Amino acid sequence: MRRSLFALVLLACGSPSQTAAQSSSTTSGAVIDFSSDWSVTESGDIAPGSTLTFRYDLDRLGKCRTTEYGQPAWAVLAYVSFDGAAPATLELAPSNGQTSGIVETTVPVPAANDVALWFYASDDGGCVQWDSRYGQNFHFSVEPAQVPVIHFGSDWQTTVSGAVGPGTVLVDYDLSRAQCRGIQYGVDAYSVTMYASIDGADPVSQDVTTLVDGHRFATPRYVSLPQGDHTLSIWFENDDVFGCHAWDSNFGVNWDFSY
Repeated sequence: MRRSLFALVLLACGSPSQTAAQSSSTTSGAVIDFSSDWSVTESGDIAPGSTLTFRYDLDRLGKCRTTEYGQPAWAVLAYVSFDGAAPATLELAPSNGQTSGIVETTVPVPAANDVALWFYASDDGGCVQWDSRYGQNFHFSVEPAQVPVIHFGSDWQTTVSGAVGPGTVLVDYDLSRAQCRGIQYGVDAYSVTMYASIDGADPVSQDVTTLVDGHRFATPRYVSLPQGDHTLSIWFENDDVFGCHAWDSNFGVNWDFSY
């Protein structure tokens, strides 16, 4: 990932004294089982900065199974939406070679209040099935974060929940802010990197995306903050495979959070 001279100039201003540290990228995650007996079981807490694993038994949508030339001519898709946003579409089968049993998928959890999942099957013979709680979808609550959260929202507003200070802060970045969003061969072919610096020191960089089945999910990242009085500076860099390059840096002055 490139860093421009512009970013280096910004870092040069001030005397470095501390460096922001990367904490663990995620906490322990929750699991939701969609079983063949049509039961749905949730275990663990769905929380920002953690992961959500859903285990889907393909027998729940087992009617659409046309084959052509000895190969599957059908698909089972999962839709994942946080807070009602446009859903990510994930192909559960048979793209991974699995045509029966339980398919396990893990996605990161952003700062949100709700996550909805639903499922769809179809085949080349025209068969269609939905598994969507009779059109209402399966909704699960996202627990509040246990640390302060800095949220860079889709409306270009920056909000802070809790008090930023010594300890840990969670940075949540909405990927709709990314200007470079190239897609190659059906796969999201771009990246968003967060830079976090304490008092102008060399920044710690972290990718704030996770690629799952060709789709990039926003991935909150933890930043550890040292004791004492300091200033945390944050900015973002966005690239894609086609050479697009953009900064999200508060018009070049970065976002500062003093404590």
